[in-house]
Amino acid sequence: MKREVIEIITPGTVTVDSAMPQGHENMLVSICVGQSDRIGLAGLEIATGRVVVFEGNGDSAMDKLESFSPQEVLVSDAADDSVDRRAERIGAQVTKLESWRYQDDYAAERIRTYYNVHSLEAFELAAFPLAVSALGSLLSYVEEMKFAAPLHLSHPRFAEDVDHVYLDASSVRNLELLSSNSSEKKEHSLIGLLDFCRTGMGKRCLARWLVAPLKNIDRIRKRHDAVAVFVSDTDLRSEIESLLANIADLERLSGKLGYRKANPRDLIQLRNSLQKLPAIKNTLSRCNCQLLAEIAAQIPDMESVAVMIDRALVDEPPLLINSGGMIKPGFNSELDSLKGSIKDAVDYVGSLQEKLRSETGISTLKVGFNSVFGYYIEVTKAQQAGVPDYFVRKQTLVNAERYITDELKQKEELILAAEDKINRVEETVFLELREELSKHIVEISNAGRLLGEIDVLLSFAIAARKFNYTRPQLVSESTLEIIEGRHPVIEQLLARGDFVGNDTHLDTGSQQIQLLTGPNMAGKSTYLRQVGLIVIMAQAGSFVPAQSATIGVVDRVFTRVGASDRLTMGESTFLVEMNETSRILNNATPQSLILLDEVGRGTSTYDGLAIAWALCEMLHNDDRLRSRTIFATHFHELTELPALCPRICNYQVQVRRHKDRIIFLRKVVPGGCDDSFGIEVAKLAGIPSSLTRRAKEILDELETGKFEPLKTRSKYHYINPNQLGLFEQKESQSLKRLQKIEIDSLTPIEALNVLAELKEQAEKEHGVKN
Repeated sequence: MKREVIEIITPGTVTVDSAMPQGHENMLVSICVGQSDRIGLAGLEIATGRVVVFEGNGDSAMDKLESFSPQEVLVSDAADDSVDRRAERIGAQVTKLESWRYQDDYAAERIRTYYNVHSLEAFELAAFPLAVSALGSLLSYVEEMKFAAPLHLSHPRFAEDVDHVYLDASSVRNLELLSSNSSEKKEHSLIGLLDFCRTGMGKRCLARWLVAPLKNIDRIRKRHDAVAVFVSDTDLRSEIESLLANIADLERLSGKLGYRKANPRDLIQLRNSLQKLPAIKNTLSRCNCQLLAEIAAQIPDMESVAVMIDRALVDEPPLLINSGGMIKPGFNSELDSLKGSIKDAVDYVGSLQEKLRSETGISTLKVGFNSVFGYYIEVTKAQQAGVPDYFVRKQTLVNAERYITDELKQKEELILAAEDKINRVEETVFLELREELSKHIVEISNAGRLLGEIDVLLSFAIAARKFNYTRPQLVSESTLEIIEGRHPVIEQLLARGDFVGNDTHLDTGSQQIQLLTGPNMAGKSTYLRQVGLIVIMAQAGSFVPAQSATIGVVDRVFTRVGASDRLTMGESTFLVEMNETSRILNNATPQSLILLDEVGRGTSTYDGLAIAWALCEMLHNDDRLRSRTIFATHFHELTELPALCPRICNYQVQVRRHKDRIIFLRKVVPGGCDDSFGIEVAKLAGIPSSLTRRAKEILDELETGKFEPLKTRSKYHYINPNQLGLFEQKESQSLKRLQKIEIDSLTPIEALNVLAELKEQAEKEHGVKN
């Protein structure tokens, strides 16, 4: 038996179906780091052959890398370790490549050779040397791992597309578009909610549409038209749904052809799927819908390919190509001749048992075959006396003896030799068939892509009917008008009818910034996210969870939601918060949507308030920004901003106080909230009543200006008498007082007075005088 290595499997080059969930893209990405904070990326989804490239500054490139969710990242062994750490943080395996693979000339030649082009201008890559280096190194690596150049890789396309909304990695994560931050259940994410796709192509297409919604109004409206047709026409919806249900993953099948791994059953799946294309084309072409008719017209005619497979392969072939029994009679004359040559031998063996029983008188005699000993004649121990002399003993069993004859041995050798040759010829015929089919990889892949788009539009329609979504209106003006909007995911997690819908109105003329106040748990973050999700759903082509929605097309969606840190990268919660805020300010435009939640909370109260105040002013006054913005905050001082910035409007999430408790009404209404209800929320969280009672006493003293920490004995002060200090230290009264102050409960005037008193007390304690 000949043994050899035929490929090397790595996380980014694995092509085994069981290792790749149907809707998942298994991305391999190569990174090339250049000068002046420029980075080039090249990504490959090897199962489908999709190739993307990108070149930009460090932050945008790392955002793009995270959005790819790669399983493996290729990096030059001369690159800085910070790239490795970033790749590892998102869960990718880092593979080091020799730096020469990233050299300009070498990489460019690899690209020209693989795609058989004279110049990189064919792909508009000449102006992007880092992307070229990344792509060249990636092609080199894949060919080395696969021991051959794959045949199915698409032409490289730029990941930064001017036709699509820009969503950075933090926004995709914060809005839980592809996965939930708090649950492993897929249905707790937007894609999990909207995924009614019947095909693997559709599931992957849905993910791409959600993270890259459209900006072109005409294209968005075409998608909405198609969804509307599927929503209203039950028969059409059911027919297309039924046709798609048994379609194989054509994109991945084209990939298997490309890396020469398609087996006989794969080709039968391909045949069965291609045979359904005419019915899908005919059904869609009859629709009164421009987009569906356009898609139907683009579906390639694959009848000849289906016929080619049908003529060659039996309906239920074996899995392995060397097993034989997969080629139909009449397809290959040599095979037909070989099969005919062993017919007499097979017929002889088939009739031998009755013949020998008659000749020997042994009624229980059997003729059989196994893969170890070949053909045999079996006679029980009880009838050994009737065995003729020309039987040659071959094997002894407990209750029987097995024999062979010269004639049976000759027939066996004839049959086995012929079967071996048949298997080898069948394997050759199959490989020739597969090679011929590989000429149609592009058509098969395109058919899969188009069916995926149909699948997503149908999925949107199913979701719209199931969840009572409405068609949004897209306009070119910078406005946002949502009536009774709902968070699509949370709505489904609650009992029917429990979710409280809310209105949203934003425009760059009179109500550009919505300043949202209210206590924790009131629903501010949910409201922020639902607005972002409704906009993304609308521009992706879906109907939306609202009574009505008029949406001025956005070019970018930015979110600064939730607290997190990146300790492994040396970044605290506050630094992450400021980095994300900086990115927003540097990239937002008047057509952008900005969602900010508690900016400034990661530092001291005054620092945070000052930053939040200045941020609101900048978003309002800087004409380069002037983005539609919702800013949720606990800094109630910010509610004074509308007096200075007329396009800032106060809104609050309503709560009702009942005795010593609060009831969350979940309704967003005009006006500012002047109470954080912190103690009440603490009670709801299960904080001990003794602590909340003491907190209420201190709060009352602070609000009346009677709080005197030095005269107030702490009820929770405890010193272990057995704990000895290393040095005798004088207790700082100013520090004790500072530790007891509830900063969030102080008004600005009270805070300034307390600060002055603390400064004076500290100077006395330490003998310092300015």
